[in-house]
Amino acid sequence: MAILLWNRAAAADYNAMWPTWEEDFSDHVMGLLKIHLGGQRIILDREVQVDRPGAGGGRTDIHIQAADPSHDTEPFTVVIEAKGCWNRSLPTALA
Repeated sequence: MAILLWNRAAAADYNAMWPTWEEDFSDHVMGLLKIHLGGQRIILDREVQVDRPGAGGGRTDIHIQAADPSHDTEPFTVVIEAKGCWNRSLPTALA
């Protein structure tokens, strides 16, 4: 499965490899989450528009929510932001 995290050159030099694009990586992670968490009463979404008062809007690559139906509480939320190692905003993107 690790080979799916890399792009390969279509030219004669098949040794040329670089990290997969961020969108492809997010799709790969989302697919694995669906396989492993499917049927668990969890909501999995890709490219979710998030609006927070005072913080402006933004998009999350993967947004996961789950709630305990036996308790009257807010859902537990996990946000996954995918960034390639070449992305200049890597150290600050999640903030």
